[in-house]
Amino acid sequence: MKKLVLLIVSLMFGVVYAYAQEVPKKVVERIKTDVAAQYPDNFSMQKTLLDDQLESYRFLHNYAPSEVSADVLNRIKDQVVSRYSNNYSMQKTLILDQVEAYKFLRTYDPKGVPPDVLKKITTRMETRYSNNFSMQKTLIENEVESCLSLQK
Repeated sequence: MKKLVLLIVSLMFGVVYAYAQEVPKKVVERIKTDVAAQYPDNFSMQKTLLDDQLESYRFLHNYAPSEVSADVLNRIKDQVVSRYSNNYSMQKTLILDQVEAYKFLRTYDPKGVPPDVLKKITTRMETRYSNNFSMQKTLIENEVESCLSLQK
């Protein structure tokens, strides 16, 4: 029985690896080791996580949104990768979130807030969270909401 399970796992990873040839072998092996350690007896979970990590890895290596400069994207990536170096799924999620927040902030124009007040709010948040656009977005929206509420 144990030999059969090992054969099935070997075949499963062989098929997945064939699909993921553009991902460096050492990356595939590290991911496989990590997911096997997390779920040693749950092969369907291992496969699901491996597939997700490989898809995320491929996505990240091809991701270049036209609305974001290479410099800004690299700043976002550097911060996320330094924190989640081997978790490509988490990198993808956080990078997409940061890019969406960055794009939002570039066009944010709340009605009813004087431009000088908005500038003070945004400058304060940009200074405090220079590479965290998601945090900037959240705090700027909160400040704008409070400012508008106080004007009533």
